[in-house]
Amino acid sequence: TGYQPGHVFALEIERPDDETSDIPNAKSSQNAADNGGWMRGPYTISRGTENSFDVLMKVVGDRSKAFSFASIGTSVRFGGKFHTPIIDGIEKDSTKRV
Repeated sequence: TGYQPGHVFALEIERPDDETSDIPNAKSSQNAADNGGWMRGPYTISRGTENSFDVLMKVVGDRSKAFSFASIGTSVRFGGKFHTPIIDGIEKDSTKRV
């Protein structure tokens, strides 16, 4: 994927249509309305390989709650690549092992 730990990207999940959803917040509804039914937010890559990436997320709001309630096979979208990967931000010549 080209993503490395420290890259920030947009991660999206469709807002549930069900009125009994545990995600009724007006802010998430507006976010989804602005993005064609998808709730979008910035997340940081914690691990990446050529064909996969991991994102560690704490459930604090509507979007992260939607991800935590998602079933296996739920469609998600991602894109963008922002910030410097962690390894590129370390000055190896001035780093000492302790």
